Amino acid sequence: MRLLGEKYIPLLDRRLGDVAGGFNTAAIEVSQYLRSTRGLRSVDTALANTSKTTDQLARAAAPLTEVFVRFGEIGSEYLTPLASKFADAAERARDFVDSTEGAKKIRGWIENGLTALS
Repeated sequence: MRLLGEKYIPLLDRRLGDVAGGFNTAAIEVSQYLRSTRGLRSVDTALANTSKTTDQLARAAAPLTEVFVRFGEIGSEYLTPLASKFADAAERARDFVDSTEGAKKIRGWIENGLTALS
């Protein structure tokens, strides 16, 4: 752990301040919106509409809980083989991102996404 700390503590010390600054900027902008007339009106409308549906959703709670519990019970039979496949997929994904071809494709996907958002 000490060897890992010697490498990562200086890196984290340098970079986490920048990350915190970005989150701070985001928090300030979100706070400004939420304090605005439009933000307050939108949250009020969403909460009013949500309160109207609470009784209807309450009727679904027990049956849905049973569905999820049973699904979990049945699905748990597959956890060991699923974990093995997940480990295999993670190794293949690591190999892909480490490859020149993989890095090129990833850059292309990101660039295409940015273009689509423009």
